[in-house]
Amino acid sequence: MKKYEKVKEAMERTGFSRNTLMKFDRPGITIRVGRTVRFDCDALDKALAESTEGIQAEQGELVNA
Repeated sequence: MKKYEKVKEAMERTGFSRNTLMKFDRPGITIRVGRTVRFDCDALDKALAESTEGIQAEQGELVNA
């Protein structure tokens, strides 16, 4: 069964700000009921990992240039 968490819980667990997490507010990662947002823990972790891998790759390209 999927585990969903509130924005505040996701902030505490990941260390990212609300604004950063809300950039991942898309179907498959979040569920909205009215104004309430819940994050799918596994999908959020995967999206954050992919995002940080891309940033690290870009930084590596800049350093190696």
